[in-house]
Amino acid sequence: MQDRYARQEVLRIIGKEGQKRLGQAVVGIVGLGALGSVAAELLARAGVGTLVLCDGDIVELDNLQRQALYAEADIGKQKVSAATHRLREINSAITITAHANHITTSTVALLADVHVILDCTDNLQARFLCNEYAMRENIPFIYCGAVETRGMIYVVDPESGRACFNCLFSSLKSVENCEDAGVLNVTTHTAASLQVTEALKVLLGRQYCRGLRSFDVWSGRFEEFGVQARSDCPVCAGTYDRLTGKVPPLEFCVTKRSVKVRPNKGRSVNLEKLGESCDVLERLDGALRIRLDGREVLVTRDGFLELAVRDQDEARRIAEHIYTLT
Repeated sequence: MQDRYARQEVLRIIGKEGQKRLGQAVVGIVGLGALGSVAAELLARAGVGTLVLCDGDIVELDNLQRQALYAEADIGKQKVSAATHRLREINSAITITAHANHITTSTVALLADVHVILDCTDNLQARFLCNEYAMRENIPFIYCGAVETRGMIYVVDPESGRACFNCLFSSLKSVENCEDAGVLNVTTHTAASLQVTEALKVLLGRQYCRGLRSFDVWSGRFEEFGVQARSDCPVCAGTYDRLTGKVPPLEFCVTKRSVKVRPNKGRSVNLEKLGESCDVLERLDGALRIRLDGREVLVTRDGFLELAVRDQDEARRIAEHIYTLT
């Protein structure tokens, strides 16, 4: 009789007891894009018992170059819906809890019962928020980022006294993004594979990588850097400004093609009501593509916006207009 996990159980680093432990594990995945779709598939195939998926975005055509769980038929669907359907086809024996939400101060508690959090988002502010939540709740948090041909992975272990994400990256105001710089699909698959490897180590109680890992798939460079906790890090000291709402109500990510608007506390949008007040270009699963004030805008149910503008002030004005309409 065939055993789904036979090739893993024969590994000395896992064995039958390790496989049983994976089957009892709960992993939270924040973001189901290029990193999260690969991570979710690998974890599902590995037999991790429960996956908690969080993403408020929809599948778009330019996602298909690198986001493993989606096909052309999924364009316009919510990523969590398409991902859940595909993951259940891959492994019907695991539990999948799907949340069509971006992670904000209002929704981060969706991660309350997980054993490890995988950072698969492309948003720096969401990463800082997840880091604070992980540190406060003593949940391991595995950062992963990828752009062009380069990637980075780091395990934040709140109980270790080692550096947290804020220790390493608090000075960053913005980061390179795939929309402007591009990304090779091999880069995101490699990064997600390394991230999942560290997650499996954490779940199995094995020694995980202590340093900040960096690689370039094009040059073949793989490095590891030692890091130290900052003595003046407020998060390590127990101050959680994002969790307590001490941040601007809206944050903006400006790229060469658009401005993305992130409401830090989440903002429910009545899409039906909004559709009555403006020119609807496309009705999507949990989102609308509209034209307002002469600009095209993608609006999600939880108030995240992507505007076809390049000026932050104009984006703010249109965003506030949209919120008043709903």
